[in-house]
Amino acid sequence: MPPDPATFDRRPSSELEQHRLRGQPLTPHALSICIAAMRKLLPIVLLLFASQLFGELAPALVADIRKKAEAGDAASQSLLGYWYASDQYDTGRGVLEDHKEAVKWYRKAAEQGYALAQVKLGGMYGSGRGVPQDHKEAIKWCRKAAMQGNARAQVALGASYAKGGGVLKDYVAAYAWYSLAAGYPRSWRPDKEGRPESGASGLAGKHLLPSLAKAMTPEQIGKAQELSKELLKKIEANVHQKLVKAAKEKIEAKKAAKE
Repeated sequence: MPPDPATFDRRPSSELEQHRLRGQPLTPHALSICIAAMRKLLPIVLLLFASQLFGELAPALVADIRKKAEAGDAASQSLLGYWYASDQYDTGRGVLEDHKEAVKWYRKAAEQGYALAQVKLGGMYGSGRGVPQDHKEAIKWCRKAAMQGNARAQVALGASYAKGGGVLKDYVAAYAWYSLAAGYPRSWRPDKEGRPESGASGLAGKHLLPSLAKAMTPEQIGKAQELSKELLKKIEANVHQKLVKAAKEKIEAKKAAKE
């Protein structure tokens, strides 16, 4: 069974981060999208910090996120799903855990292409929370997130191929996905000392890759390295396409506002 990627790393993934594959700098378009996203998320981040500080979700935060989620904002939908899945959704009468509601909101965000929600939805299917356990669905959603460069999803896919959970056991594919999660052949993901960063990337680079390599031949490892390069090209293309789409939507929104 595919592992729940939520246990690897709780930090949100950033599609814009993927634009720095192989050390490439952000373009003006990508930078403007990043700044706009930061401005949009700052109030939410501050409210989340306050809720963590005082140990409960502020009613204003809950109301604001739910309003945005119902209006179709993918990030808010994903966050609402997380609250329902982790006993943090406050109804005003206490905390409510509802895995079916979690799946509902994760799915809304996942269908919009939001990578974090896709990997979370895959985890729900893998563990059978809120939906009947379905390893094929878990793999499907994790793969969608992995193809956007989400390291948690890449680790989950690697583990599935390594163990034969929901897919046929394939060490070459497992090594390739672990390599991508660890930051190879990407140059921007390792830290200053050249070691993969913590979380899902650290797990893949420091533990999973070395362990799997012991069970593989040099020929298999070579094939896996080539496969990882092929997958990376597809991931880069996906990320570029999303950046272009986001830039066009921003331009169209500005034109509509002037009219």
